[in-house]
Amino acid sequence: EPARAPVEEHGEAPDEKEASPAESGDAIDPSALKDVFGDDDETFKEILADFVEPSQGIVKDIHDAYHARQAEQIGAAAHKLKSSSRAVGANALADLCMKMEAAGKSGDWDGIEACHPELDGLMRAVEEYIGAL
Repeated sequence: EPARAPVEEHGEAPDEKEASPAESGDAIDPSALKDVFGDDDETFKEILADFVEPSQGIVKDIHDAYHARQAEQIGAAAHKLKSSSRAVGANALADLCMKMEAAGKSGDWDGIEACHPELDGLMRAVEEYIGAL
């Protein structure tokens, strides 16, 4: 199938490995950690388990700031969660946090209002993925 090879090289062909977390159903892209730590499953599980509790605290901080209408605090908390989420491969959560960070830092309440309802569902998906390991 020589005609398909160039398409696959450019990542345009459907491929489970290339699918986004939303498409593949995975809240975590394991390659983010495995690229750094190799295939050490125990380390992988330990790092992900250590991600959950502090992240839940940051999500609570975002909710508290949201209800207090403190856009700047939403931006700061979303920045923290974005960084740690990206580090463990929780890319959909990190992408949402990136939007919330920008909206919070600029005081864009329409942007905050658009993102906030998605936060709990994405965090829950990450927790469920980690819990199933």
